[in-house]
Amino acid sequence: MDSALCVGIDIQQDDVKIDVRREGRQLARLAFRNDQAGLAALSEFISAWQGPVRLAIAAIGSTAIAVGLVLGAAPGRQVYLVARAQAAEPAALSRYAEQVI
Repeated sequence: MDSALCVGIDIQQDDVKIDVRREGRQLARLAFRNDQAGLAALSEFISAWQGPVRLAIAAIGSTAIAVGLVLGAAPGRQVYLVARAQAAEPAALSRYAEQVI
């Protein structure tokens, strides 16, 4: 297992739920408002982590794509849009990001 930070992101109408894992251990489970201020706070939270970051986002609509483009723009980040049928909960998404080669 590598040391990439793995973040599962589930975007809902009112909030954005995330689960953060590294080396198989859950580090955080948080929620941000689904508005400009909340997404800015999420971006700052992720930017505070050092090293490579893998983001697995439950793919539903253009919002998931937009969030992926913004959060994945920094060097060392990988973004995966995951079908909700495969993983929808933040914890399942972060585990998905851990297992992606």
